Amino acid sequence: MIRKMLLLSVAALALAGCGGPPPTLDTSTDATTEASLKAMTEGMSDAEKKKFEEDCKIATIGDEFSSTPPKGNAPKDKLRSLNGLTAYEIQTKAATMRVKLSQ
Repeated sequence: MIRKMLLLSVAALALAGCGGPPPTLDTSTDATTEASLKAMTEGMSDAEKKKFEEDCKIATIGDEFSSTPPKGNAPKDKLRSLNGLTAYEIQTKAATMRVKLSQ
């Protein structure tokens, strides 16, 4: 598991060096959320996209119990706490959450 996360991190860092700044998640509206998710997953394989989707779910696990839980079921509401993060930052947050959940 750790090896897989390390490999993903190295791959993300390698891709981050290509072109401009990496796309970030914009949860302003449902449309911007969907567009930014599409930009973030562009170039990912189907397996990587599925893993990223799981990472988003894991990274937002604690949101329901926060002092300001999501108010709706729309993507922009569910992913609000990830606003402004890159795919790599979301993956890192999910990895941290997985470690906490396994303890």
